[in-house]
Amino acid sequence: MKEYAIRIWDCLKEADLEEMGLVFNELHMSTESESKRIEIKESWDYFKNNWDGIRVQEEEYDASLDAVQKDITVIYLQLE
Repeated sequence: MKEYAIRIWDCLKEADLEEMGLVFNELHMSTESESKRIEIKESWDYFKNNWDGIRVQEEEYDASLDAVQKDITVIYLQLE
């Protein structure tokens, strides 16, 4: 299961909904418990239904990270 969590996290970082769908499908097919299958489907539905908001948060995070990196670069150059 940890393998799937890593792959889902990678899909989030890459903003790759299509690949995430494939991962969730693979996870769903490899799960025997019906209750776990329901949880997996509900999780996939959440990601799919909220994808636009998830992408906005990812873009804002990237912009914040870029700003911090620029600030660090400016500070570093001032120290030289």
